[in-house]
Amino acid sequence: PTVPPYRRVDMSSGLRIGADTVPRGGDVAGVKTIILGGDRGTALAAEIKSSGDPALVSLVKPGDRCDPCLLPVDGVPAIEYWLGCVDGVAKCGKGPASVFVTHAADAKADFERLPDLAPSGGRCTAVSNGADYAAPTPGPAGDLLAALEDAAGYDAHVLLIDGSFLCAPDHDLNDFVEHALGRGKDCVAYLDVDQSEAGVRAVLNLEKNPAGRVVVNPEVVSVAPYPDFIKATSKPTGGTVAVCGPVWFLRRSTLPHVAEFFADEGLRWTESGVAPDEMLGRLLAFLQMRETFYALKMKHCFKPGSSVASYRYVDSLFGFLAGERRRATGRYKSGWASGGASGDVASDRRKILLERFAIQDRRAGDARERAVSAETDPDVLVPRFNAAYGRPVLPEDPYAQRGDDLPARFTDAGAWTKSTPSQHPVYVTSNNQYGIKTVGPANLPIRWHGVRGEFTDGFGGAMYRDNGLDVRVQRSKVHSAHDGII
Repeated sequence: PTVPPYRRVDMSSGLRIGADTVPRGGDVAGVKTIILGGDRGTALAAEIKSSGDPALVSLVKPGDRCDPCLLPVDGVPAIEYWLGCVDGVAKCGKGPASVFVTHAADAKADFERLPDLAPSGGRCTAVSNGADYAAPTPGPAGDLLAALEDAAGYDAHVLLIDGSFLCAPDHDLNDFVEHALGRGKDCVAYLDVDQSEAGVRAVLNLEKNPAGRVVVNPEVVSVAPYPDFIKATSKPTGGTVAVCGPVWFLRRSTLPHVAEFFADEGLRWTESGVAPDEMLGRLLAFLQMRETFYALKMKHCFKPGSSVASYRYVDSLFGFLAGERRRATGRYKSGWASGGASGDVASDRRKILLERFAIQDRRAGDARERAVSAETDPDVLVPRFNAAYGRPVLPEDPYAQRGDDLPARFTDAGAWTKSTPSQHPVYVTSNNQYGIKTVGPANLPIRWHGVRGEFTDGFGGAMYRDNGLDVRVQRSKVHSAHDGII
């Protein structure tokens, strides 16, 4: 067959939970996670085989596939990074009854070889999408349907992750889920990319403020699936667009629309020749016309399975990030928190300080962990790595560069001059002792987020003045009888 054999969903008697059938409605069972890992990576496998690189040939599996979820990134299978992010989500269920990973039929042994997906003792359930080297891949949308129909069911909210992409290590999915649950709406992550790099991902039209800028956590106004946006747009190639990211949150009440899509409209699109990897955008457009979606920005997202160059870049980047985390952890590790003889003054003082630190940690979190997080911020490290790697990075939006281009007053500490008033030696204040210090590089900001000043610049350098006719009665400062006269 030339198109995937999507099943026709019979919704007359309700929707399935695995082998059971339940009616519409009922109690919410929690948040389940579905990781779409059915991409076989045949294009990457063909590129590796043609390159003949002995260091990469071992990545090609039988059936000429190179599953993106199984690619070793800094020595760790890519799917493990997503599972680590899911572990940090408080509202997501844990265990094989709550976390599901789809895979190609001929990749079952490779997936179940991972400890987390082992048939016994694993924390995830592996779900086959029925595709192998002889059958076309159903794509991420088909994987979602297979997971809902065969394993996850329709009885709970779903955190959906496209496993062919990869987020930054320790990406915070908890805020994404909490935002979706707090609003009570479906949510989708989005990325700002150059139009030439959008690929087959759906383009999102997001809510904007009166100034024309996208608001924080905007509502999705409309969805343009590939290639509809390319045909309808009048923008020149190279403009920045918002595309659908790899993370979705679908409420339980939205999941029946997924079945409806494949029961009718999805089949028509398939029969008309829409490629499987384009169907996810069609599904999102179908859902957005029936439910309200909100979008949350995702800054760093990678696709290691797109090409050999992309895989090498992601592998090197994650190795760099892991090295920076180890360096920061060692730098802020407490070297005196344990040890020392009991009963001496130093030990008693150490206990008192540790008790005070523990109180502060309970109030505001572990200070050392916060320091490590600040040192390993991807917003800082990824541009630094790209500069060393020689990879050009486009700004995320027209205003992104303002955090990088510091004003001249913040670039040279030696340019700062000041005069400190002298004080009588008998009456020296601590405030003067602090203010007498000169400005050093450590006192200057490394990023600047000041306003651009377009509104004020519109006045041509002059302050605004109302030159309209004033018809008010002039009040006298001497006596009210003189109002309108003086």
